[in-house]
Amino acid sequence: MSHVIAVASGKGGVGKTLITASLAIALRRRGYTVLAVDADMGMRNLDLLLGVQDEVFFDVYDVMKKRCKAADALVPVGPAGDFLAASQKKTWEKADPKDFVRVISRLSENYDYVLIDCPPGRDGAFKSATAVAEKILFVVEPSWTSLRDAARVMQYCHKKKHTSNHVLFNNFYRNRPGYLNVETMAAVLLPQSVVGVLPHDEFIHAAAQEGTLADIGEGNPFFCALSATVRWLETGDEPAGADWNPYLPHGDVLDCIFTDEEAAVSSMQRPVPSFVTHELSKAAAFLDEDAKAAFVSDSEEKELPEAVEEEKMEERRHISAAVNAVADEAASVVEKMLEKGRLQRTLTVRKRAGESRQWRIRRR
Repeated sequence: MSHVIAVASGKGGVGKTLITASLAIALRRRGYTVLAVDADMGMRNLDLLLGVQDEVFFDVYDVMKKRCKAADALVPVGPAGDFLAASQKKTWEKADPKDFVRVISRLSENYDYVLIDCPPGRDGAFKSATAVAEKILFVVEPSWTSLRDAARVMQYCHKKKHTSNHVLFNNFYRNRPGYLNVETMAAVLLPQSVVGVLPHDEFIHAAAQEGTLADIGEGNPFFCALSATVRWLETGDEPAGADWNPYLPHGDVLDCIFTDEEAAVSSMQRPVPSFVTHELSKAAAFLDEDAKAAFVSDSEEKELPEAVEEEKMEERRHISAAVNAVADEAASVVEKMLEKGRLQRTLTVRKRAGESRQWRIRRR
């Protein structure tokens, strides 16, 4: 028996398409046949995350209008099953929802799971994309804007008698300031069930941008937490805190970035962006002017020994010198690039002028 699940959200940018792609990969790894459908007509993105943007020739709109067979529009994605793209030119205003239901219902007979990446919001496009779904999975981020929009769409679904609404929380930290917690969000939404809490994961976001999600191993924290959602789809057992808490990153930003001394050293060796260099240069100038006065005041208040004060002053001087060296090197590189660009433009103008003179002489 096939299961048709719509992945929806109240607002865009909460990871709905990312979860559709990741869930397709996780289900495929369990041995299920999966069809991922992009139903965001005119604004498709699922093909990018699956890495098949150059392999789409026909889309679901072509199948709906009988311009091609359904098999011609399906794109094999290997570890993620098959993919059916939305149209980039036609929107839902040009499409008949009944045709969409007919196409998806017929295709679902060949798959264990059909995942529909829905357009955000609660307008006619959302209604059309979810018409064939037996369950709606709402993706919500730990922010009040995402929470309120999701609540509005869920109210709309209840009004339309679509009561199988479940919530999947995405992009969570463990006790990070400024982010809502699971208990608060569940108390506001009152969903039928919370089917998982997924952690913020830089590797997942980088892989999504490159279309290489299938290359991320099952041991990744994001996929480990997502396995609880897959188990819910299989058995109906609602996940508990023990299924996701071990995979949530700490709220402290430094704890998330530097897990050990080696990671900290490797991060320090990365190239310094230009805007960071600029800000460090301003900080270094500030230290040069006010460091002595600040340390004199500090030593008077705390009565530090003169040797300790001198040591700290020397450390600040080294930092200031290092920052200035980085800034000078960056400025030198930028100047060389600008000079190279001016030289190339000059040569191009001279070349064109020479060719123009030769052409005039030839015509004469």
